[in-house]
Amino acid sequence: MNTLHIPAIARSTQRRSRSLAGITLAALLASCGGSNDNSSSTPPPVVVTPPAALAVTVLSSRPDSVTSGSALVEVAVPVGIAASDVKLSVGSTDVSSSLTASADGRKLRGLVGGLALGNSVLVADVATNRAHGELTVVNHPRVGPVFSGPHLSPFECRTAESGLGAPLDADCTATTRYDWFYF
Repeated sequence: MNTLHIPAIARSTQRRSRSLAGITLAALLASCGGSNDNSSSTPPPVVVTPPAALAVTVLSSRPDSVTSGSALVEVAVPVGIAASDVKLSVGSTDVSSSLTASADGRKLRGLVGGLALGNSVLVADVATNRAHGELTVVNHPRVGPVFSGPHLSPFECRTAESGLGAPLDADCTATTRYDWFYF
């Protein structure tokens, strides 16, 4: 009977080779990742950072109750954005020059005028598209109506009897007058 005899040194080398092959295979499998989607050529997702929020608010009234074509506006500037980089516009008109930065540079405030009757959108932007904010305001005529509905007719106008002179228009508008009383 033919028996194959392998010396002890050769058996030890075979064991080391098998162990090394097993470790290499385990390392290769571990480096493949744990994905179950079978699409090894899918690139990683692109992360797009949205612009920071510039909070635009009206301080002089509610945004839907602006009158006389002007509103006191504030823009809150987030950390990392310079107040000088913020531009405020109404439609295509840049009104940034009407704003003044607070001492800490976190707020811009100013009286924005020239608003048309009806809806206007105040848009605050940073040129590099790092920050954006907008607010729709509704401008009403000085004589109203703002929230109470249309003027009633017939309307009794007594500006002359009140010492304010004749009315300036059909809405019974009177000339502004200041009276000072001292006690």
